[in-house]
Amino acid sequence: MSVAQAGIKKYFIPACKNQRYYAESTWASVIRHTGFLYSRIFCATEQNYLGGQLLKTRLVKGTAILGLGALALTACGTSEEGAYPDDNIELIVPFGPGGGASNFMQQLAPIASEELGVNIRVDHIEGVGGVTGMRQLAEADNDGYTIGTYNPPATNIAQLAEGEGAGVDLYEDLTPIAIYGIGGWVMIVPADSEVEDLNDVVDQYDSGVWTNLGGEHVGGPTHLIAEMMKENDGLAFENYVGFEGGEASAAVMRNEVPAAIITDSAALAAVESGDVKVVGVLYEPGSEFYPDVPTAVDQGFSDLTDISRLTRILWAPEGTDQEKIDVLADAFQVAVEDERSRQWSEDTGSPLYFGDADEAQEALDNAYEVLENMPNLNEIIGSN
Repeated sequence: MSVAQAGIKKYFIPACKNQRYYAESTWASVIRHTGFLYSRIFCATEQNYLGGQLLKTRLVKGTAILGLGALALTACGTSEEGAYPDDNIELIVPFGPGGGASNFMQQLAPIASEELGVNIRVDHIEGVGGVTGMRQLAEADNDGYTIGTYNPPATNIAQLAEGEGAGVDLYEDLTPIAIYGIGGWVMIVPADSEVEDLNDVVDQYDSGVWTNLGGEHVGGPTHLIAEMMKENDGLAFENYVGFEGGEASAAVMRNEVPAAIITDSAALAAVESGDVKVVGVLYEPGSEFYPDVPTAVDQGFSDLTDISRLTRILWAPEGTDQEKIDVLADAFQVAVEDERSRQWSEDTGSPLYFGDADEAQEALDNAYEVLENMPNLNEIIGSN
């Protein structure tokens, strides 16, 4: 039986963790699984029906029926008055459109928005390897209506390179919400290049045919990776050229640089268009985007996984109420586990993963431990 045949209107009450509720269009009864009543019901989406069959609400503490006269219907996209959230949420992506973080958020934010019952607006505020956007997040009110994303250890390295000029302490000024994915960096070259692997890349720089190497922000994570490959593996580039967001792949396409280090997800569009190719994955155990490309370790290079694998994390300003953190985490868990996201992950090779705030904090702690144990870190990144 279809939804139309059943004569049922669909409603979504986003005030309880991952719950959806329904009311008959004729006499408007609302049953909430906790036994408490809500005075407003909200539109849900077609996905809340499986195979056209109405989902049944599980009763836990009791059943409550609210008469039509006591029921106030409101428009889609607003929450229960006085409950969190009851206004739109800004989500800061501190990198340009088309990059890895942007691609993930364009997929996940709309689904989390459905779960929360308010709009989540994705704003790209790029600069200084993600530091600019995260500084703005740290300066925002800690009321749960401004959140953001960055990926340890990447932006942490950029902050350390900036020193006091960064204007933000990512360890102290932000609090984690949840992990939503993983990824890392790869080496790309033009698709028509005769270079096939990382050893060929080293040969090109050794011979002096290539001199410039591209990557993200100067002093940022890819700069650190490049310098460590120079020190450990003989990658003898002369000049490191930094770009913001996903511009490094465009620079390779325009032949501004012969090779670049970029995140696996940010490289995907250029790879799929046939403009660039990946010649090495710089972290273990490899990239789901490019399962046939061998890792640096497989090619006889040093293992840089500790700095070249990143964890995708959502953040809020320090001091944000824990209950609001939990609501946001629950909504993004639903988004990560949603069938539409799983299909997107499969289609694009984008590795989704959900971890709670404690796991996110552990990832941050591990990133700082690795950086603190690098005796030549300041020398490599040119910390101010």
